[in-house]
Amino acid sequence: MGEPKVGVEGLSVEDCRKLLGEGKITESLEGLRRLEQIDPDQASLHHYLGVALHLAGRSGEALSHFERAHALEPEQSVIYQNQSIALLVAGRLDEAAEAARAAIRLRPDNVGGYVNLALAQIRLGQHVQARQTLLQGLDMAPGHPGLLTQAGHLAIELGDWSEAEKLVA
Repeated sequence: MGEPKVGVEGLSVEDCRKLLGEGKITESLEGLRRLEQIDPDQASLHHYLGVALHLAGRSGEALSHFERAHALEPEQSVIYQNQSIALLVAGRLDEAAEAARAAIRLRPDNVGGYVNLALAQIRLGQHVQARQTLLQGLDMAPGHPGLLTQAGHLAIELGDWSEAEKLVA
């Protein structure tokens, strides 16, 4: 596949990903935009552009980049997982649930898809399904903070603290 392309200031997609992890969203976004001008056909570039735009509060704009990343690499579960959060923020709950399901289908051992699906299901009022999703995730990763957080959200929605105790027991 050759050497990774670098932007004007010598940043690679991996450098920009690291900047995102450090909370340097503006710098990452600038680097990713430069890279997009050089080589617009990298799935990871569009994936991280989607993530950066979402983190910058521009979730609606991020969605086209997630779609482009899917077109380039349709079997990457993490793209669907991150897209599901941007869809949730954009208010597209059914699509968010579908993206989370795709993440789970592609990588059933990754708990993040279960966390995002449960969040979408709770917001959709699909409490029975959310409970089942949480139980599946907690079966794989007991005590996982994201799953426990969603279990708490479900308990609040249901007004049932005994149910929350069952989910986290």
